[in-house]
Amino acid sequence: MKEAKSLSSSAWPDMVMSVLMYADAILDRLVHNAHRIELTGDSLRKMRKAEPAAASVAAVPRTRS
Repeated sequence: MKEAKSLSSSAWPDMVMSVLMYADAILDRLVHNAHRIELTGDSLRKMRKAEPAAASVAAVPRTRS
């Protein structure tokens, strides 16, 4: 593949389409071989947002005395 700076503006659509075809093929293989995991319940972000005081205390590192 040529560098983008050496391409004329008329060649850009062909280059972009070839890149999109490669990306589509890679994603197709990833999705085809993937396992789907469905999660239930509230997300950790929602749970942490509901208790901001507890999360901020837990984030402070403790020093040994």
